[in-house]
Order: sequence, then structure tokens, then C-alpha cells
Amino acid sequence: MQEQFSILGYPALMKTKSDLRKLREAAGLSVRELARQINESHTNVSYWERSGQIPRSDKLASIAKALGVTVEVL
Repeated sequence: MQEQFSILGYPALMKTKSDLRKLREAAGLSVRELARQINESHTNVSYWERSGQIPRSDKLASIAKALGVTVEVL
């Protein structure tokens, strides 16, 4: 999926496995708190952080808002 974003002209999202974690920690949120704010299970948030997988597109805007960044930063 990450390749699809690049093909479609979007920058590659979450370049390393720890990008989401770094952003979450910089925002002062726990995995559970971020999950609560985006209405997602904490296990999914943890999985995205560990694996480097891109969250579903319907979650990107809410994640960005919760972390205080733009979707492009993700």
C-alpha cells in the first residue's frame, strides 16, 4: 500500500517503523489514549507502530488531528 501512495503522487507515509511512535510520544499520548481518540483498538495502534504498516486511509486524518500534525507528516 505504501507503494501505491508513492505511485499516486503522495509522499511515502511513515518511512520507518518508529515514525508513528515518535509522533505519538511527542504528542504526549499513550498507545491506549491515541487509540481512544481515533476510535480504534490499542492493539491496532501498537501493530502500526511495530510493523510500519500504514493505517487505513479512513484513520489517517483522525490520527493526524490527535497527534497535532498534518496527514503529510505521517
